[in-house]
Amino acid sequence: KLIYLAACCVRERNQDFKNYFYRKVKEGKKERLLINNISNRLIRLICGVIKSGKPFINNYCSLHPALAS
Repeated sequence: KLIYLAACCVRERNQDFKNYFYRKVKEGKKERLLINNISNRLIRLICGVIKSGKPFINNYCSLHPALAS
């Protein structure tokens, strides 16, 4: 239930999730399905931060190692 509430909150307050949500609604997806998708993204994000032990960096962009040089 707490993950669901967090997903509802982040859907309206985080611009990336907000854009994702409304883009998918325009494609005809059900709102409940999209809340579930956002919940799964949050869980993966939280687990990644905990597993790596590194702080969350907003707007982080990963580069392919071949492109970094």
